[in-house]
Amino acid sequence: MKKQFFLMAVLAVMIGSFLLIWESPPESFLRLETSSVEELPSADSYMKGVTSHKFSSAGSQQFRLESANAFFYDQGSMLVLESPTFKSTQVSNSASELTIIAEKGHLTNDKGTIELIGQVSADWNTVDGRSLLTAKKLTYFITDNLARADRGFKLKTPQSEVVGNSLSTDLKTGINTITSNVKAVYEPI
Repeated sequence: MKKQFFLMAVLAVMIGSFLLIWESPPESFLRLETSSVEELPSADSYMKGVTSHKFSSAGSQQFRLESANAFFYDQGSMLVLESPTFKSTQVSNSASELTIIAEKGHLTNDKGTIELIGQVSADWNTVDGRSLLTAKKLTYFITDNLARADRGFKLKTPQSEVVGNSLSTDLKTGINTITSNVKAVYEPI
């Protein structure tokens, strides 16, 4: 009796397995192939290896903006940049050769403001020497040559090293406005 019950159970499992295999679609037995195509971003359009130049009305180059990747979103009319590099050869009479490098950034609708996020590094030459600004977030107003750092910064100049929470620097006049938790070391020339 036990032998017959065992044989019936084995037969029921075999018939169930056969029916399961018979009713399954053929795709379930194929090995899934991984696609070698990169997943496209959710942006409305994107570009790789972007270089953009802006020229003055006199024909001289005002600045060059480079980015590894750029993503444009129609909804917010926003251009998001990956690994952007902003270079301006003549900022004003007192400052020249401005270079800003960041992890990410975006250009505003008016195309006059660029907001940079991540490990932001900005350096420029002045009559006193080279200045280096590092920050987590930097907003640069292109037409006004004004930079603002909000989430902490470190500014090194030939005479000083300043650390604080927020900074506003006017590259035309060379005036820096520093607020909140300031620590500075000044070495006169």
